[in-house]
Amino acid sequence: MSRSVKPTYLRSGTKPLRKRPNRFRRSGNSFSGASSPLMRRGLLALGGIAFLGALMAALFFLYRWGTTTSMFALEEIEVQGNERLSYGDVLLAGRVRLGQNSWALNLSRVEALLSKNPWVENVSVRRELPRRMVIAVEEKTPEYWIRRGGSLYYADARGELIAAVSPSEFTSLPVLEADMSVRERLAELPEMVKDLNRGGLTLSRDTLAWVRLSGAGQAQIFLDDANLTLTFALEDWRSELRRVRAVTQDVRRRGELDDVRRITASGGKVWVERTP
Repeated sequence: MSRSVKPTYLRSGTKPLRKRPNRFRRSGNSFSGASSPLMRRGLLALGGIAFLGALMAALFFLYRWGTTTSMFALEEIEVQGNERLSYGDVLLAGRVRLGQNSWALNLSRVEALLSKNPWVENVSVRRELPRRMVIAVEEKTPEYWIRRGGSLYYADARGELIAAVSPSEFTSLPVLEADMSVRERLAELPEMVKDLNRGGLTLSRDTLAWVRLSGAGQAQIFLDDANLTLTFALEDWRSELRRVRAVTQDVRRRGELDDVRRITASGGKVWVERTP
């Protein structure tokens, strides 16, 4: 007669096997366990990337539409502050024209192009949407003629070259000459002119004929209307010009200025030369 064989876990002295708990037991629609936070973070990251991508696409579409639509086509370009440069000169230098899309224009580039013009000191450009633009220009003011390398140039009050003199842009101005050794003193020239004006002498484009700064350390200014030459030492020129002003006022007070042809100040002394 055959005997039945018991399973191993029911035999005497053998412990039954325990069933391991399932660490990934399903709870509703989510998984519990270590992978669940990682999955949530991954989904959030994917959502953020998708949102940024959609936003960038929308902005790109908006930019493309704004820079191509006729809604922002320029119908008016106002130019302010230009005197020597014509309206057309300004637009040509900035490469701006009517009909261009205002939104598509790079204003910084327009300003940079205009700044390259030798007559432009400062410039600002602004758009007034939808169809208007304003260009404000500050031009350099020529005060002298300077001869360099066989050519005649316009120069500002500090002797800085602006542009070559041409027949189409001719303006009569005093001639300024300065030896190489004293050209750094040109920066002080506006103050010298102001000092002399405070003394009752009128120094302007109409009255000045020429100004010379010599390597010997002297400045000479010729007043065409008074037929008068002023000479003073560049060393301590403020003190020398105080003496020139005092003498000029004294001579004028006595009614003798018309007879004076030269006033020279140097070394703390002043000489007056009259018509013979």
